[in-house]
Amino acid sequence: MAKARKKSKKNLLEATLADGSTILYEPEILGEGSEGIVHFTEDKKKVVKFYKDSNDSKDPERRRRIENIVYKYNPTRNPESGDYWKSLYCWPTAVVVAPRLGVLVPTYPAHFFTKDGREKKLSWFISPRTRNLISKAERGDWLGHLKIAIMMARATRRLHSAGLAHSDLSYNNFLADPVIGTVTMIDLDSLVVPDVYPPNVAGTPGLIAPEVIMGKGAPSIRTDLHALAVLVYQTLLFRHPLRGPKINSTLSAEEDEQLSMGAKALFIEDPHDQSNRPQGTFTSFERLGPYLSELVTKSFIKYLHMPDNRPTAADWEQALIRTTDLIHPCSNDRCELKWFVYGTSCPGCGQKMAHHPVPLLQFYKEQNGKPGHFINERRQLVVWSGLYLYKWHVFDHIRAGENADKTPQGYFRYHEGQWYFFNLEMDAQLIEKGIQKTIPKNQSIPLQQGQQIRLSTERRGRIVYVQMIKEP
Repeated sequence: MAKARKKSKKNLLEATLADGSTILYEPEILGEGSEGIVHFTEDKKKVVKFYKDSNDSKDPERRRRIENIVYKYNPTRNPESGDYWKSLYCWPTAVVVAPRLGVLVPTYPAHFFTKDGREKKLSWFISPRTRNLISKAERGDWLGHLKIAIMMARATRRLHSAGLAHSDLSYNNFLADPVIGTVTMIDLDSLVVPDVYPPNVAGTPGLIAPEVIMGKGAPSIRTDLHALAVLVYQTLLFRHPLRGPKINSTLSAEEDEQLSMGAKALFIEDPHDQSNRPQGTFTSFERLGPYLSELVTKSFIKYLHMPDNRPTAADWEQALIRTTDLIHPCSNDRCELKWFVYGTSCPGCGQKMAHHPVPLLQFYKEQNGKPGHFINERRQLVVWSGLYLYKWHVFDHIRAGENADKTPQGYFRYHEGQWYFFNLEMDAQLIEKGIQKTIPKNQSIPLQQGQQIRLSTERRGRIVYVQMIKEP
């Protein structure tokens, strides 16, 4: 969990695991939270977290809960996909039974620490105030934030698919690295199994669902979805969706907070009620593109107080992935965000797209039961120089999930005023006046307005229609 340091000269202590084996750990306390005390193991590759409450060791339900989390529900133990999930979760690997109940947890990867050894909590990167305190080399760019949001949604989706709720999704339970665009979910030893293992905490202020604050619900998968929506919104727009200027109680700050996040929670960008809208200009959520705008509208306008209708983690994951198909690099070398969604100027600096015109690909898929008949998917891909195509672009039934083949199938280049499409691995064809011409592998064609390219002649292979767009 914490970064390795020089080995202690003091005598090491011994802990016993549930399987009877033993491990050595350092006597110094590495960290302490509300539930437990943490020590480094001898090799610094793991930490031991002992629970403070001595009654935990005597409570069979507490131990059964931890054992189920560590073993039964642990995705990192899956022989096929376990290694992938190890990169997204800091999941406990063993139960400690003596000298008291606890868990054995891997240390965090090195890239989740700053150069001076501090943990990179997500909270640092999503607030302009704290973000400015981080060195520019460690802030990353907007594409890194988009990738972080995808990883958060994916990690949450995997928990929910197993029937688990985190109950405290928060800025402090995700470590983030915007430079490479990844996160790891931490503090997983208190997961909620609905109707079996109740939550230990209500959540983190600002992320607790309105119904929990109002006493009308307990932490669950549905309340996770409120927290996830807040986290995604903040990660991409650097502000909280409900914290605005509106004051709902002058009696106390506590009551105002309770009302503002609970019964009277109001989206700061609500089009029907602008009483909570911040002063000045800010980037509208609509500039996130159509897929994310739809989910933001559902989460904070339509269904803020309707838990059963919240977008799922899978909805967020797919919308975020599709949004990566709409982004374009900023042409301003000094811009910190460096990327923005097509259709607008860059929110970071106001710059527009670098090259004119820019290819915009419209995806078409073959209609079921009607070979040769293609229908518009209403899905687009904005081309930029260096962009790769993957199998989830080529075929309409492949998703860009954790098991997707990430072998590049083709790519695009802008050279001397002309856009080119390079075929790498596809049996691609250029369709001109109804005639199909093979695009050989490792060869390219110039892109032109009105072209149709069949990315694969295999079943479920897509056709793309090329539009050359110019900004006004």
